Amino acid sequence: MIPWKEVAIVGGYGRMGRFFARVLSRDGFHVTICGRRLERARRVARRLGVSYGEVDSSVRGADLVIVSVPIDATYDVCMSVAKEMERGSTIVEIASVKTGIADRLRSDLPRHVRFVSAHPLFGPTVRGLRGRNVVIIKGGDEEATRRLRLYLESKGASVSLLTVDEHDRAMATVQVLHHYALLSFSYVLQNELRRRPKLADLLTESLRLTLRSVKRVLDNLDAVLEIQERNPYAGEARREFVKAIAGSLEQG
Repeated sequence: MIPWKEVAIVGGYGRMGRFFARVLSRDGFHVTICGRRLERARRVARRLGVSYGEVDSSVRGADLVIVSVPIDATYDVCMSVAKEMERGSTIVEIASVKTGIADRLRSDLPRHVRFVSAHPLFGPTVRGLRGRNVVIIKGGDEEATRRLRLYLESKGASVSLLTVDEHDRAMATVQVLHHYALLSFSYVLQNELRRRPKLADLLTESLRLTLRSVKRVLDNLDAVLEIQERNPYAGEARREFVKAIAGSLEQG
């Protein structure tokens, strides 16, 4: 199933952008990656076997535009590229926080484009969509939402439909709390290793697995910190974590 033929990925040379470029080109879409760094787009496109171009020209010829940029830039980039898109084409943003982005875009984007807000609940190291979870935010264009959902499910992904608030509340636990716990653990562990270097020779296999998870978080630290800052329920999640730790200490 190919609901769109021409796909432009704004920020397509980033990690998630490269993932979607690989997956979609392999699936028969004609993919063009674009962004402010044209030379980087050229190098990545050559490596992936896809096209590249300037942002404006790339999105003008696309049926589907995926915006894969940092959270703080998502709203402005979507508003900018939508002006260049053809009537009836679809724009999808995949930011990890939806408050202040998906809700605003739904009302602010020009009416000649179809809008869908989605959040892939996986990182760029996975091989494909099968078995992966994806959130689509309610309230986007109905036809574009239907087509995207059908495509994702045909590839074996599990799709959940949530409101903006439901999404951000859930991600405060699934992402904010998870990342905060790993970063806190990593901070304490590194301090202990500096004090007692011989601990490095005594790591259990379980701890090695945990450290791999920590490394994945640290490898994507800019995005992780953006989520910690932008999710409106992040502070509440961190406070609950600290309160739980303090409570366990009081209980001995």
